[in-house]
Amino acid sequence: MNLAKATWRQAFAGLLALGSASVWAEPTTDAPVHIGSLRPYAGGNAVFVYATTPLCPGTMYSIDLSTPSGKAVFAVALAAVTTGRAVRIEIANAPCGTGPAGSTIIQSLYLSA
Repeated sequence: MNLAKATWRQAFAGLLALGSASVWAEPTTDAPVHIGSLRPYAGGNAVFVYATTPLCPGTMYSIDLSTPSGKAVFAVALAAVTTGRAVRIEIANAPCGTGPAGSTIIQSLYLSA
């Protein structure tokens, strides 16, 4: 029960932090997309996110879990998958496919009300 409360608190904090930006600084999906699946690895610093977007060829994106902000982005991804809601994906200002295992790095997720 405490883990569930902590996860939702992190998701809410991530929503507040990410939802306040009204200008997209990096390439972002024009329309919300659904995350098909999440694949975390035990002992790793990345979570792989599978979603079909027009931003990059392929469907594999990643979230860097080595930072607190990466954990907040992961909390938003979990909230989106759990509720079936769509998100806007903002990718890092780096070429597609330069993340772990050839993924594209997610800079932020925007989950609207």
